[in-house]
Amino acid sequence: MAKRSMTISQLRKFCEKLDITLTDFDNKWAHQFLKTIGWEAAEDRPKGLAVGAKHGVFAMFEKSMCTSEKLFVIFHEIGHILMGHVTCRAMTIEEKELEANIFASVFMAMETYKAFSKGGELDG
Repeated sequence: MAKRSMTISQLRKFCEKLDITLTDFDNKWAHQFLKTIGWEAAEDRPKGLAVGAKHGVFAMFEKSMCTSEKLFVIFHEIGHILMGHVTCRAMTIEEKELEANIFASVFMAMETYKAFSKGGELDG
């Protein structure tokens, strides 16, 4: 199967341009943060998390997912950050999740179009 148009490495560079640190949950800082909030065990934590901290803004993800799911989760977390959900208190969690899902869905649709327009298929 052909590879997707965007790789995790390219997505990491995209995040750097937006001043977003993209890291998986196994990163030392991310692991310590998750331990602090009680999500140290993999079964307790979500697939992704957007966090604003004194050291910057972070989009974290579970690295054991397949590539397609990983891309969706990362785009979802970037959506939370770019739409101000990390600091917004006026919206419900459900509203934030819906907006982030729409944001990620648009990017995934674009990736699907790029893959097929190049004559490729999607990888898992």
